Parts: sequence; C-alpha cells; structure tokens
Amino acid sequence: MHIYFKGPSGPYHTGPGFDTIPLLGSQRKMSHTSREKLDLVNRTKKIIGQLESILRALNDDEQCADVLQRLSAARGAINSLMGELMEDHIRNHMPRNSKSSEEATDDLIGIVRTYLK
Repeated sequence: MHIYFKGPSGPYHTGPGFDTIPLLGSQRKMSHTSREKLDLVNRTKKIIGQLESILRALNDDEQCADVLQRLSAARGAINSLMGELMEDHIRNHMPRNSKSSEEATDDLIGIVRTYLK
C-alpha cells in the first residue's frame, strides 16, 4: 500500500521503496549506532502502520472508540520516539562546558519548546 502525504517540507511517500522522509532544513547527522538506527527506523515503520490502521478504520466507518484507542496508541508511540530522539539530541549535540549554565538552560528550553508543540 502506498500512501501519499503532503507535509510542510513537501510531498513524501510510505510503502515499499519509500522508507525515508525528507528532513526539514539542514540538520547535523544523528549519532546513533547502526543497531540504534535500525530500532528507530523499525519504530517509525510501526507508527506508520498504526496511522494506516487509523486511516482504514476511518474509511471503514469503524466505531469512534476503536479509532480513539488506535490514535492514543499511535500518539504514545510517537511521544516515546520523540523522547528518545530528544534525549539523544540533548546528550550528543548540545555543547558541553562551553556555555554558562543559564545559556545551556535556555538552549534546553528552546529544544523542548521547538519539538513539543
């Protein structure tokens, strides 16, 4: 099954042969090992499957409670993935010992505000 999405960075696809989504802007590469990357990719694919299940449920006029339960599970999976990636970003990409405590705190607050909207 191929699904076409129109996102803020342009169109992207999921399904066979479409395993990546373009990044927004220029980002530094993630510091994950191959095993961690595989885990993140697999978790993302699971989330995509959950969202496809929600789409099918809506198209099939399934009961609201069932759709809400699926949405809740997908949101939990997304929040968990976001938390792991934010932790990695904070641990590996925020400068250490080069800023004052107040500047580091401001950077951390900026990250949280940016990604937890």
